[in-house]
Amino acid sequence: MAENIFESGFQDADKLVRLEAIKAAGEFKIASSMPYLISFLSDSDSYIKAIAIEAIRSIDPKNKEACDIISKMAEDKSQEIRKNTVLVLGES
Repeated sequence: MAENIFESGFQDADKLVRLEAIKAAGEFKIASSMPYLISFLSDSDSYIKAIAIEAIRSIDPKNKEACDIISKMAEDKSQEIRKNTVLVLGES
């Protein structure tokens, strides 16, 4: 049931709802949310990407698929994304 709540939050049209779902998934270490979190790495919104990186770091910083994508973000224009990228890759 919890996964359904997260899935609903991840797919919500409201950016703030999506952000809160991403944050909560990381805080509660919801491993089943990894496919959604990985998909958020290609979101057009830099803040959503940064928060998704943080959540991935909390759940599984050694996830190969996520690390492959995150490693390409090391030169992103967003300072928050670059910082989070370094933190995740330092743990992988």
